[in-house]
Amino acid sequence: MTQQEYEALIERWKNDFSDRNYETLMTETLGLISDIYDKRDGSMIYNAVAALMFEVAMLYTGALPFTINETFIDTASRDGLIRRAKDISMEPWAATKAIHYAVFSGVEVPKGTRFSCEDLNYFVIPYPDTGELTKDVDFGEDGVFRAQLVQCETAGTISNNYTGTMVPIEYVEGLQKAELRHCLTPAEDEEDTEHFRARLIEARRSIAFGGNIADYRTKVLALEGVGQCKVYPEWNSDVRPAELQLDDTEYEALEEGLFDLVNAYTTITPAQYDKAMSLIAAAHEGKLTVGGAVRIVVAGVDAQHITIDEALRAKLQKEIDPVAGEGYGIAPIGHVVSIVSATATPITVTLQLQFKTSNHEVRAAVEEVIDQYFAALYTRWSNEDGLVIAPSILSARLLDDDRLAALIKSVDVVQFGSAAAWANVTLGWDELPTRFDVTITETDA
Repeated sequence: MTQQEYEALIERWKNDFSDRNYETLMTETLGLISDIYDKRDGSMIYNAVAALMFEVAMLYTGALPFTINETFIDTASRDGLIRRAKDISMEPWAATKAIHYAVFSGVEVPKGTRFSCEDLNYFVIPYPDTGELTKDVDFGEDGVFRAQLVQCETAGTISNNYTGTMVPIEYVEGLQKAELRHCLTPAEDEEDTEHFRARLIEARRSIAFGGNIADYRTKVLALEGVGQCKVYPEWNSDVRPAELQLDDTEYEALEEGLFDLVNAYTTITPAQYDKAMSLIAAAHEGKLTVGGAVRIVVAGVDAQHITIDEALRAKLQKEIDPVAGEGYGIAPIGHVVSIVSATATPITVTLQLQFKTSNHEVRAAVEEVIDQYFAALYTRWSNEDGLVIAPSILSARLLDDDRLAALIKSVDVVQFGSAAAWANVTLGWDELPTRFDVTITETDA
């Protein structure tokens, strides 16, 4: 085989070994042996080559493609991906356990006491910020209640929307009633393979270092209760570091002007002059900055939990920057970080549809498609300045839905809120859409 033929084979097999099967390998190998020898079926040469080529074919068609796929991030299996991620100290996020408010009547329930609600079990935990078992909690329209915290024993999102009456698993003296209220810290399922793959690729592409945006995103997204986040540098009165630098001309003009000012007004002391000159010199040398003021906007674990309540916000603030700028949390020394919740913007959707047949299932199917569209926008939120809600995209999703295909002929009008029909709606930097109301009218055929 010539060098050119060899290189052609390498190029041919670079990504596909499907033609390196047993029959091909037998033909090629026997062809390399002189015809003066007996190579017929059953001969010693044939039998020896056959056993070897069977094993080689297995390597070509099984082990080699598997090894190549496991080598690269974009094709590795979950196990291979986890092993690759260990090179940079990353691993999939584990499933977390939801924490709920609970209201108990008649007694303060001891820490660790277990309850059941439907098919899930919970146990009492103290408030993480104070260690207290009971606090006054404002439940909005329901009023203020003395509430405790309970944590689900089962990891994953299954508990996030649970509420209702709880039954004590062991006897609690004096307890009159136990009620599971809304979720304080929604849980997350174990990170799925494709999300982990995307996160690993992003980590390889971006350099997370010393409190830059990539570093904040990596660390904040790993915190419990956080599904998405945006990191925004909050400059001092919108003055950025580059705007505080002085070129040579500006420096000389300020130096001369300050010197003239000292000669004109004797109230400026030498110490004050020296201090002012040190600031000007710092600006000229690129040492004057506005510090590290950072605003992090956090969205909940999924599109159904966009906003985070004050208790979770305070918990995240404590983990990231408990004492402003002191470096006791995740944030580096000198960074003053404020944590705020994303805004859930209610969207009214108005539709005019031409029906194939009137059916009560239309509304449920339409609402499900809208929720799926808004959930898709949720996954893109952290990478976009302001989400754009497009009627044309929702219309296409409605027409592509298998359930609606049998129910509607066409989508004639899609309108979001007070915007014009078929007009895109652009949300603010910290806003995410949530379905508020859906109006469906039938278009005459």
